Amino acid sequence: MTLSMSLLAGYLEKYKPEVHITDDRRTISGIRFLTEQISRSTLNYVYLGAADRFFQDPKLTGGWILASGQNHLLCADADYEELLNDVLSAFDFYNDLEQQLIILSARHESAQDILRVAAPVLSCALVLFDLDGNRITSLNEERVTDPRLAVNLREQKKLGTNVISSTFLDRDGQVSHDLSDVPQLLHPKSHPQEECVCMYVSRGEEHLGFILCFPIGEQEIRTAMTLVPLLAGYLGDCDEFSSAGSLLQSESGIFIRLLNGEELLPPVLQRFEDNLGFSGSRQLFLIRSLRIQNYTIRHMLIDDLRKSGLHVLVAEYQDMTAVLAPEKETELVLRVVSRRIQTENVSIGLSMPIQRPGQLHAACRQAAFALEQSPEPGIRRCQDLAMDYLLQTLSGDAMTEYLLHPALSTLKSYDDEHNTELFSSLCAYADTGFSQAETAERLHIHLNTLKYRIRRITELTGITFRDHQENLYLQLSAALCPSPGAP
Repeated sequence: MTLSMSLLAGYLEKYKPEVHITDDRRTISGIRFLTEQISRSTLNYVYLGAADRFFQDPKLTGGWILASGQNHLLCADADYEELLNDVLSAFDFYNDLEQQLIILSARHESAQDILRVAAPVLSCALVLFDLDGNRITSLNEERVTDPRLAVNLREQKKLGTNVISSTFLDRDGQVSHDLSDVPQLLHPKSHPQEECVCMYVSRGEEHLGFILCFPIGEQEIRTAMTLVPLLAGYLGDCDEFSSAGSLLQSESGIFIRLLNGEELLPPVLQRFEDNLGFSGSRQLFLIRSLRIQNYTIRHMLIDDLRKSGLHVLVAEYQDMTAVLAPEKETELVLRVVSRRIQTENVSIGLSMPIQRPGQLHAACRQAAFALEQSPEPGIRRCQDLAMDYLLQTLSGDAMTEYLLHPALSTLKSYDDEHNTELFSSLCAYADTGFSQAETAERLHIHLNTLKYRIRRITELTGITFRDHQENLYLQLSAALCPSPGAP
């Protein structure tokens, strides 16, 4: 885990360091020794050296400086070896902390478990909310110093982001109009002494909830500004936001679960349907970049589609981009894709129209089938390929031959014995939808000749061509039956 100077200052608190931090970022990955010969430093390291070599202050004789960029910590009374060991221990401590967070989020443990890991270094009060302002969990809530604010946080059923946007100010007195994906230091209008570090909890590009953290003093503020975004990144995967039965899980998470065919609870499906923002027929696109297959291309395409103003739901799915859009916006989606990825470098599979989210797994299989029909670039629609696929699948099944309409084998045998063409006439008749005129034209015979053949077919097989179900059976059987003489 990379550290910031504020995290080092907090860990080295026993030395009572004099803190000078102007740009506090988590960039420090190691320690180097500060000497007079060093002409260039990097923010990737903290540099340790004797303080009196760089400051003309007799009080600093025997003291040590830790510097990174324009930031530094002065430890006036410290044993060098002990200080060095503590700095090294800080890296081990925070690396272990992040490993615990990684494991807990990968296991989708509870938000409370994730916050508990941070408790030893984040001593201030912190409250996690969903986007509707419902409390999920908290940490050190007893440390909120303002009694009225403590009651509001504890008892208010909803504290939505719209409330925050109208009641929180920054240090310059400017109204904060929204939370963001980076931490902001704000304070409530009614509680000017109670500063708050707040930001969204997100998963990918989607906001799931938000954090309010109430540090006390400059050191806690610096620590919170560094650690809260780290926690927010892992909280997006906590059980409350990611479990299959949770109503708080991200739309993209539900989307991917449905594409994979997972079973979801009816309330989750209903919330997903309500949040889509569009109804009616929808189509699923699976989009693959052929020559440049990387996350960056997919991410830029997702960003383009989200900013397009179209009613789409977009997610990264395996090595593709999955897009659910109203059927009427199909061409507009394709236009956005063509602006990001050149036509000769993209392959797109398009599902048949669906009506409900529960049909997304079938739509995913349809779009994947269309996509895989050719390695070449292009747009392939499942609906255009489905009949051929069905026929290929059925004709490849050994059982199919035994399930064809028995009239076909009867006519084949009769043709072989009498040198007639009743089998081919029936197949053509079925293929034209039982149109006598069109069939006669296709076979290049007189209409009366065809009518005679149809009478003979009826006499030999008992088919009347008046039963809709039997006509359908004949059409499918004729399409699957190999022509006479075929292997």
